[in-house]
Amino acid sequence: MEKKRLFIILLFCILFVPTTRGQKPLTVKPSQGFYQLGPHLSYYIDKNVNLTFKEVLSKKFIPLGNKTNFGFSDSAYWLKVIISNPNNEDLFFTIRTPFFDFIEFHKKENSLWETIRTGDRSPFLNRKLNNRYFAFKIRPGRSSTYLIKIKTTSFIPINMTLEKTDDFLKNSSFENITFGFFFGLIATLFFSNLLVFFFTKKKTYILYTAYLFSYGTLNVFTSGFGFQFIYPNIIWLQQFGALIPTAFAGISGVYFLKSYLNIEDKGPYDKIIKIYIFLWPIPFLLLFTTSYFFAIRFVHFLVFLGSLIFILLIKSQIKKRSIEAQLSLYAFSFLLTGSACQILYINNVLPGYFIFRYGMQIGGGLQVLIFSLGLAYSLKRYQQRALKSEILAKEAQEKSSIELKKEVQRQTRELKKKNDRLKEYDFLVAHDLMNPIGAILSYTEVFEMKEDPKKAQKTIADIKNITLRAIGIIDGFLRVVTSGDIILRKHSIDIIIKWSLEQLATKIEKNQVEIKKDLRILSFFCDETIMEQIFTNIIDNAIKYQHPGKSALIKINSWEKDTNIFISFQDNGIGIPENMLKEVFKKNMRIGQETKGYGIGLYSIKKLVEGNKGQIKLESGNEGTTVTLKFPVNPT
Repeated sequence: MEKKRLFIILLFCILFVPTTRGQKPLTVKPSQGFYQLGPHLSYYIDKNVNLTFKEVLSKKFIPLGNKTNFGFSDSAYWLKVIISNPNNEDLFFTIRTPFFDFIEFHKKENSLWETIRTGDRSPFLNRKLNNRYFAFKIRPGRSSTYLIKIKTTSFIPINMTLEKTDDFLKNSSFENITFGFFFGLIATLFFSNLLVFFFTKKKTYILYTAYLFSYGTLNVFTSGFGFQFIYPNIIWLQQFGALIPTAFAGISGVYFLKSYLNIEDKGPYDKIIKIYIFLWPIPFLLLFTTSYFFAIRFVHFLVFLGSLIFILLIKSQIKKRSIEAQLSLYAFSFLLTGSACQILYINNVLPGYFIFRYGMQIGGGLQVLIFSLGLAYSLKRYQQRALKSEILAKEAQEKSSIELKKEVQRQTRELKKKNDRLKEYDFLVAHDLMNPIGAILSYTEVFEMKEDPKKAQKTIADIKNITLRAIGIIDGFLRVVTSGDIILRKHSIDIIIKWSLEQLATKIEKNQVEIKKDLRILSFFCDETIMEQIFTNIIDNAIKYQHPGKSALIKINSWEKDTNIFISFQDNGIGIPENMLKEVFKKNMRIGQETKGYGIGLYSIKKLVEGNKGQIKLESGNEGTTVTLKFPVNPT
């Protein structure tokens, strides 16, 4: 029974208790110059971070297996490897991660232990090898043991290699050339797009240069080249400097994409973008108030949030099937995929393959390349539009020249019409001013009598009124002559009749003319100054051609019929012979040769009536004449 228990315990230990039996020593072969140390490593977790390497030697190490990343941890991690080097040649043990805070490298060669301490918390110039990685030159013997202690605030990827001297130099050169090409691409795109901005002044290009600068600077920090060449003695910049370009890359990237896709400023995504920008100071506050762990996790959250905003912006424009939106989709797909792979690798979800470890650099390089091609395409379209605009401008100039010629001809015709109209209206003004001026003279003669002061005062007021009416006549005719247009407004028929009778007051009194009015319509659309002269001319003609054997009578009527307003002036004068009715509206035509006048009264009346959108009709016989004016109720 006791033997069975011992057998079960032994079997359990073999199956479930970690031991170092599975650790495979690495034997260097003459034909092979590069080795991945992962399968040959074992590890031990020092949770209290207080063990020395001699104390750790007595601990049980667990084979690393396929594990390539320990993620974020406050513990110290010890890694052990045994290397056999039958050829006794120099090798390079390389920790291919440029951002560990503290590293202790313990090597036992020829039965002696040697310790090398390094890491980001020491100036770069203290390193024995000038390499962005942590590289150690070793010469293992038949069986040499190496212990590596890693303690850092960032995540802990496990990517260690063993290389012969030629392979180490070759691989270092290859990586330097690859990154040189990458940074050269970023720099070329930066300066070329900056130059394009200076020529075009388009905001999209300056935003893209800001994004390129931020993205390139971020890769300088994360690749280790910045600590190696730019700030080898600034430790805090190596520790936390990558957060600054990350923030600027996220902000400038969002604004660039918004401008590149021509998304309106006050659109539905403005609030989301403002919140996104407002969140970026938070990781910096976390860095100084809590720890790097929380700060970097919040940065990862903001990267995913920025990716979501990118997707929303592209989605809003992809339906328009624009080239810009499609290129943005392709470019962003590369960046998003690469960034997601690298973040998942950092958090120990994906294995440490090259494409995952450098996912952000690979995806970002393809992204900026595609965006630059898109901007080049946009610039080409810009040039095509400029050329098209130049052609259209020439065509417009030629067309404008033709139009200008036509306009000059049109204005010349208009000027000729105005000159002809002016020639007509110079007689018209002289004719129509005779009535008010005659009234003024009549009032002046009455005023000279000085018989009645009250009458004299009334006469002065009448003179002023008549003079103002004369000025109104001149102003009205000037409007017609200069502009050719008459402004029609609604006016009282009775008031216009009153003004006309005031001009003819002396004639009416002298000839004892009786005026009768029957106004069924009280107002209509007209120019009151011109209409006053029309009424005045008609009444004046009725007085001038009154019957010598009868008392003069003038009947003024108004009415509405079929959307028209009619105003008639009926007198009991001598009338107009039938053979002259068709000629009365001609210029220089007079009813009788014995009557004084220039014969332009009815001619001017017809012109002015038509200018007021109206028509005139004259009916007469041996006795009496009726002049009827017809105007639309609504001339518009």
